Amino acid sequence: MAADLGISTIAAEISGSGDAMAAVTLRQDSVDPITGKQEHRPHRLRIGLYNFDDGGQLFRTEGIELDLDGADTTVGGLAGKQRPALLLVNDDDLSYAKVRLDAGSEATVRSSLDRISDPMARALCWTALWDSARDAVTPATLYVAAVERFAPAEPGIGVLLNVLGNAVTAVERYVPAPQRDEVREGLMAASAMRLRSSEPGSDQQLAWARTLADLSRHDGAYVEFFRGILSGNVVVDGLAVDADLRWSLWQALAANGAATLPELDAELALDHTASGREGHALAAAARPDADVKTAAWNAAVNDTGLSNEILGATIAGFSLAPSGLLDGFTEPYFDCLEDIWQSRSIEIAGRIVRGLFPSAQDLQAGMAPADHPVLRRTDDWLGTHTSAPRALRRIVIEQRSHLFRALAAQAAGAPQREAVALERG
Repeated sequence: MAADLGISTIAAEISGSGDAMAAVTLRQDSVDPITGKQEHRPHRLRIGLYNFDDGGQLFRTEGIELDLDGADTTVGGLAGKQRPALLLVNDDDLSYAKVRLDAGSEATVRSSLDRISDPMARALCWTALWDSARDAVTPATLYVAAVERFAPAEPGIGVLLNVLGNAVTAVERYVPAPQRDEVREGLMAASAMRLRSSEPGSDQQLAWARTLADLSRHDGAYVEFFRGILSGNVVVDGLAVDADLRWSLWQALAANGAATLPELDAELALDHTASGREGHALAAAARPDADVKTAAWNAAVNDTGLSNEILGATIAGFSLAPSGLLDGFTEPYFDCLEDIWQSRSIEIAGRIVRGLFPSAQDLQAGMAPADHPVLRRTDDWLGTHTSAPRALRRIVIEQRSHLFRALAAQAAGAPQREAVALERG
């Protein structure tokens, strides 16, 4: 299981048979980022008990406040009471902590998330589902399925944008490679449908459009649809095709090899703003060609004249690539780390070290996450560069942690899950 060091994870364990609860125990897991040991923190929590009303909506029937000071705390006053449909730890978000739903509550959320009328409680449940996926507790495909099912009914645009962004990350990083194309196609189809069925001109419609564009950076199924929107031959009722959305569509086309540099230059001539130049740089670097990737790499590593924004866009475009196209840049990355750190400002060096880390990796069948060659290469660099600047090492360690998390999530979703050892990384 991958975990966020320094953040408490609080889970509720409900004992008892049938509908009655014998006891509810809160268990805290909190690993200190420095020592790697359990470091339990004090938390003031509210436990929310939710049940269905006659109209099928989930609402809070009882709330209990308590202090959690150590590893385990028994919640008083619940023995003998009926087990609720949903027991929500940290209801009202009183404390900074991650929450694990008990099995019964998770089943309720996965079947009835849209029936939770309270926006805060619903957002907390969305977050619990996401943390479960990214921590390799449940397969990421379950999170994507929840998004397809419940996101269309989510009224809060901030929450919607968050869960859609998480879903894209889940597809491209956490879903096992053999399942990824199918899962992506399903979410793309859902996004295209919601793009057309959402209220014309609404923020929700634009959110689904951007999600479709983001997913289409890795799948060319909607190339002609996007070209039609860009040319004006395809009109989606109410959709505001502004400059930002146009660049998102061009970037998807470019990543699929369906946009030429002259076409991107022509678009830049129409939008020669700062954001337009960033959009152009990203799209140009996204083209799936070895020479293009080499040029983008050289620009990011060697061109000291790039602004922070153009550097970031170039790196983002470079990172969009079909499987295998960037394999040849792994060794050059580790070879140049110290030179970059010594020759660039902290801000620029940090962007390069984070952005060029080979994070887009897939776990092979039967492989433990800790055995992935890029993870091992990262460990080798850390082991042989113990005297490297602490800030540089910290960034590399952070990127290693992100990679391990993705690989562990892939292992959690693989058919042979039980046969794969999820070694702590």
